[in-house]
Amino acid sequence: MQARWLRTAAAWSVLVLQSAVVRGADGVSAEADAAAQQAYQRAEAAYRAKDLPSALQEMQQAYQLSQRADLLYNLARIEDELGQCTAARAHYRQYLDRVPQGEARKDAQVADERLAGRCAEEAAATAAPVAAPAAAAPLVALPPPQAPQTLPRESSADGGTAQRWVGWSLVAGGVVAGLGAAYFWDAGLDSRAAYQASVDREEQGGPRRDQSLDVDKNRHERRAQVLGASSAALLVGGALLVLLAPKAQPVVQSAGLQLQPGLFVATYDQPF
Repeated sequence: MQARWLRTAAAWSVLVLQSAVVRGADGVSAEADAAAQQAYQRAEAAYRAKDLPSALQEMQQAYQLSQRADLLYNLARIEDELGQCTAARAHYRQYLDRVPQGEARKDAQVADERLAGRCAEEAAATAAPVAAPAAAAPLVALPPPQAPQTLPRESSADGGTAQRWVGWSLVAGGVVAGLGAAYFWDAGLDSRAAYQASVDREEQGGPRRDQSLDVDKNRHERRAQVLGASSAALLVGGALLVLLAPKAQPVVQSAGLQLQPGLFVATYDQPF
């Protein structure tokens, strides 16, 4: 492969030198000849990059612009490497006819003889009759369609049981939150009483009031308020879930809860 590349590069180098000193064919303008030389350079670069389709296209343009017969050998060489047997042999023979003293004449003769047998084989293969297609195999019979199977439907009672479990869990959580609210409310009352006693002692000339008692009172009251609101929401929500849990037949029901500071709204809809 390396030797073939060097011979090809050497042959093209000779043509490059010839392109630099030989004028184009008769009737070819200087502009066309210059454009042909540029196309040739692009073809040589594409060939060295092993981009044979681009090299062939640029070489064809160089030949059409310059009409130089020595470029026929390059066209044939690229077509030969691309496997275009008929076109390559035609250009080899044109080169032999039009360039009797060409430097690549011997290589063109050897290539023409080599392609003669291959082109004949390709022509015979193309002209060979197309074999008749084999008889199609019989279609495989499809099994009879089966009746669609009905998937087991989930019992509404099972869904109601799960819903009641969730409802009772919410009720239990509401009870715990309520107990916590009662505890902190009682602690807040104790802190309020202790703070008031501290204020009374200060007014009677005793030590200054204990502000930490007031902080404790406010903290306990806030916790009692949060837990109280949470307890109410959990109790109402759990009760609604228990009440709305389906018994045997599914019933379209809806419930809603809305909790805002100072406002608690519960809605329940059931068609009859």
